[in-house]
Amino acid sequence: RVSLVTPEKGVVDSKIKSANGTDLVTFQDIATAQNKNYEDKIQWFQDTCAQLCVEWNEGHMRMNVRRDYLLSDSMEAVMSLSRKDLRKVWRFEFIGEAGIDAGGLAREWFELVTEEVFDPDMGLWQTSATNQMCMQINPASEISCPDDHLIYFRFIGRVMGKAMFDRQLVKGHMVKH
Repeated sequence: RVSLVTPEKGVVDSKIKSANGTDLVTFQDIATAQNKNYEDKIQWFQDTCAQLCVEWNEGHMRMNVRRDYLLSDSMEAVMSLSRKDLRKVWRFEFIGEAGIDAGGLAREWFELVTEEVFDPDMGLWQTSATNQMCMQINPASEISCPDDHLIYFRFIGRVMGKAMFDRQLVKGHMVKH
């Protein structure tokens, strides 16, 4: 049985380690942050992400994807990454196209991938009955997308997390619960 408790009664031992192995964020830090106003939460989150970011000279990730196979190439690349790789700078190359990623290709990749994943025709998401500008999980996603639909949700979770980490905009707007 799962039940909600107030932050001070939480007993989850969750910690986020910094690059040098020290505790960067504890459960109590998260509990404290939830009581901040919206702007302060954003600032706290962005400051925390900045401390977690792996410096370029410590490594970065090159993502080579084909436009015709954008989703499958992206899923293969992103799902193979370690936790540390998720915190590295990602640079994108669309195979067969000239271009150096100085930020524009990354913006385009986030836009194209989230547009494709959140497309209701794919069957994973559907528009909300209360707000047609927002998406919600399609309860029939297993039927609509029989190729291990759960891996797509894990993938989009990583993509959305990375988008927040890198302050990227995405196409999908989800309903609040």
